[in-house]
Amino acid sequence: MPVLSKIQKDLQWLDMNIERIKLPVNDEWYLCAVNKEPDEASKQMGGAFTIAQMDYFRAVVDKIGSQPPEGDELIAEVNSIILKNVEPAPATGAAAGAAGGSGGAAGEPGTQAAAAARAPKPKMLVSEREDTLRKLTNHGWLFMARDGYYTLGPRTLTELKELVMSTLPAEAAERLSNNYM
Repeated sequence: MPVLSKIQKDLQWLDMNIERIKLPVNDEWYLCAVNKEPDEASKQMGGAFTIAQMDYFRAVVDKIGSQPPEGDELIAEVNSIILKNVEPAPATGAAAGAAGGSGGAAGEPGTQAAAAARAPKPKMLVSEREDTLRKLTNHGWLFMARDGYYTLGPRTLTELKELVMSTLPAEAAERLSNNYM
């Protein structure tokens, strides 16, 4: 594949890689440009998603990974009604402490960040969740396996491997790693 080798070489200066993934739900191969060195901008999904949408996405990934797949499927296909009712986990004390750094006197950035992390997050409306599911699918983070059912998309499987592997049962994670990545 000389064309891919040239593209791979051209992407090196951007710290990007071309990776392939075989999507378990349809056994089709996908090529993805993957950031090898995540920076702050890439951690924010390129700015296409709000913090609330990213929190919701993490909860959706966890929900899909924790659901038992049907038959010999590797990753569950979850009904959109279930996913629309997924709530992101509230910030824990540990997460709030991590966000706040070492703390300090009132008014210091560390203290403000810790207070912001502990503050209750506004809930997303069902319509916002529907829009977010559609947007995540359009961007390749989720995949609509069949009408109204979602599973993990090629971007999630390539760019968030560690997260995906941590949500799946050990046997499924091993099969995914050996046969699809």
